[in-house]
Amino acid sequence: MNADDSIIDAAKIEQAIQQRYSPFPSMTMELLNSQLNAFRVGELRPVARTWEIMLERDGDLSSPAQQRFADAARLPWLIEKEDDSKEAQDHHDALLFFYTHLTATSVLEQNEAGGASLLFRQMMTAKAFKYSVHEMLLRISSAGRREVTAELRHCPVWFFECRRGRLGFIKEDYAAYGIPCERGEWVAAVERFPAMPACSVAYITKWRPLADWLLFCFRFGVPGIHGETTAVKGSAEWDAFVAALRAFANDWVTATSGAPGSNKINLIEAAKGGTGTLPFQELVERADRLYARQFRGGDLGTQSREGGDVSGASLQGNEGAIKLADDAQWLTDNCNANIDEPVIAYLFKAQPKAWLRVQVPKKIETDREVKAMEFLRNSGGRISIKSAHERLQVPLADADEAELLTAPAQPAVGGLPVPPDLGLGNTGGLRTLLAEDLQHAIRMVREQHAEISGITDATLRKAKLDQLFARVQRDIGIAPAIAQALLNQKEVRP
Repeated sequence: MNADDSIIDAAKIEQAIQQRYSPFPSMTMELLNSQLNAFRVGELRPVARTWEIMLERDGDLSSPAQQRFADAARLPWLIEKEDDSKEAQDHHDALLFFYTHLTATSVLEQNEAGGASLLFRQMMTAKAFKYSVHEMLLRISSAGRREVTAELRHCPVWFFECRRGRLGFIKEDYAAYGIPCERGEWVAAVERFPAMPACSVAYITKWRPLADWLLFCFRFGVPGIHGETTAVKGSAEWDAFVAALRAFANDWVTATSGAPGSNKINLIEAAKGGTGTLPFQELVERADRLYARQFRGGDLGTQSREGGDVSGASLQGNEGAIKLADDAQWLTDNCNANIDEPVIAYLFKAQPKAWLRVQVPKKIETDREVKAMEFLRNSGGRISIKSAHERLQVPLADADEAELLTAPAQPAVGGLPVPPDLGLGNTGGLRTLLAEDLQHAIRMVREQHAEISGITDATLRKAKLDQLFARVQRDIGIAPAIAQALLNQKEVRP
């Protein structure tokens, strides 16, 4: 890992800022095609500059891209251990310190600074440009306690080339090949199918009809005026009539003479001159929809507006959630390979036994989850406390933390909990008898569940399970206090 000064000196940065030119309005489809072909063979600089300008100038393109990046930046993360060994705990502590103390910034915008969230946002730009590269500069807090972190400096894609299958940093602008970007010194995230190649073609396709549309509005937005008069051209009446026409508009005014009848004024509206519709809006909107699909995913509404077949659309109508889950795994994989492994190798000379994991918040239907767990337990299934907490996304209390809820009562008979006090006082063994009855009831439910599980017809099996579930729910309603005491136990054994 690189603990020295940055390889990117001040002169390189100043020169790069001065070269942040705009290739427009000279950009054409032919020029873009040339840049895209160069990109495919590893010359990243021309089209990467073009893509930056496109994202800056087209709000319909920038908006879905920034939303995609921001969604990933807000994802929670944690450090997971492979096992409970001391080595895994040491790796966990080292990575936790690294990620909670790292600084993410930008080479060309050094006033920008943040932590892991900004790092994720910057890495996500690879979803647009194919590559996202950070220079990683080691920062040692305490060598004895193995507390190290890093400053991660985000670089523009046009600092690099990829002619030999691996990214190389171009130190001098005239160089064709760059210095290889070694893992541990650079964090290079790669997206196999980036959005900007398709979006840039749509951008040029959109820009031309948009310019034509603007020109059309400039020329024909105000209707023309056609005046018809019986006055002779050149007469005083003619001159007065023309002056009256010009009072309505400065341009696109015409007058004709010799028409029979009284004087009259007609409006000439270009948009209503034919039976067809103008194509500008449809072409512009088609490009905008492609932007949204590339970054956010398609949905039923988008496809129906295009008149396409929606039979293959997402049944959930929420491809954004699918992309978010994919982004979380993509960030996890890139951080594991480019950060976790080099950091642990530097500190411990070993393979990591703890890893960063970027999480996707799960939308919980609490009532459905609770009913599912109740049914499983009443049917003889075993649910661990840890699994229940994870499914409901409720953190498990540490041993030294005060608990909001008390643990269930200790089993009395046959592994069943002691029923709660129902106000009957000391009835001489009544509670034990109740526990025995409950044990018998659960044994019957288990036997019925086992019998239903043996049914081979899936439809019939489901119907029988639904009936069993309804009966269990009805019994819970009859004796809620006893049933709840039964449900609060960790597991039930016959």
